[in-house]
This record gives sequence, C-alpha cells and structure tokens, in this order.
Amino acid sequence: MSRAFCIPGVLFLLCAFVLNFLVSISLPWLTALDIARTHFGDGAIQQANVQGIAEIRFGIWAPCYYNTNDDRTCLKTGHGYSVEIANTRQTEAITIKSSWTRGLAVHPVAAAATFVALLLSLSTHITVTLLASLVSFLAALITLIAFAIDIALYALVRNEMKKLEIGANTNTAPGV
Repeated sequence: MSRAFCIPGVLFLLCAFVLNFLVSISLPWLTALDIARTHFGDGAIQQANVQGIAEIRFGIWAPCYYNTNDDRTCLKTGHGYSVEIANTRQTEAITIKSSWTRGLAVHPVAAAATFVALLLSLSTHITVTLLASLVSFLAALITLIAFAIDIALYALVRNEMKKLEIGANTNTAPGV
C-alpha cells in the first residue's frame, strides 16, 4: 500500500490534536475557549464577593466572571469546580456542582489519545499503522464523550440560569 494514502489521515490527526490541545488548556489561560457562556446584561447577578456580574464563562479548569466594565475575575483553578450564583435581590440562588464540571477533564485525555494516534500514524510499519487506526478510533470515541459532557453542562447551566428569572442568555462557546 502506498504511503500517500495515509497522508490525509495524518493531517486530520494533527488538526484534531491541535484543537483538542487548545480546548484542554481553556479558561483561565485561553479566555476565548470556554464551554458555556451566560450573559446577564445589566449586572443583576452576584457571586460570593463579586458584585455586578455581566457574564460568566465556564471553562475546563475554572469559571470566570466578567463585570460590566469587562474586568475578569477567575476562581481558583482546579479540576471539578463548583459555582454558586444568586440574583441581587437574593430571592433565587443556584449552584452548579462540581460533579457536573469534573467530567470536563476528559478533554486532556482525548488530546493525549489523539497525540498517541498521531505518533503511531507516522510509522511506515504495517502493524503500527493498524494500531494507529485503532488508537485513532479510541481517540475519536473519547472526543465524542467529551463533546457529550460539554452539551450536558451547557443544558444544565441553561436550565439553572432560567431559575434565576432575570432573563439570562446562555450560549455554547467556542470550546465546544
């Protein structure tokens, strides 16, 4: 079999690895790549000691709050964070528990599996190339699971923000 037929697969694995890697470092380091964003508009939201929140972004490693002046405040980074938000009248409060954000750590695992598949695909040995296709399938499956976790977090955040009754607008973000 000619090696030329393998080049598109190697290029797809390279692109998949780069994208998975970028999403894996996410918030708070890459501010543009988050999973879900909620816009409040008028700053009628507060969290612990942060007042006047206009937007909250959920990343893989931390949530970040943006006030009406676009100043960013990120919580302590870590795996599986919890977010508590209340409206300024203190009549409603919601909590996004760490059990929902803990699953976001699948993204670095998907990036690692894609990297291993990429390295194996560079081989010219037929057995290693076959192994590369199997690892590529595993990487694609893990990436699909990460995507499902992203969608589940988005659906939860959207549902919980509606409970605050302030007209919050929740959207998926570029990290999805």
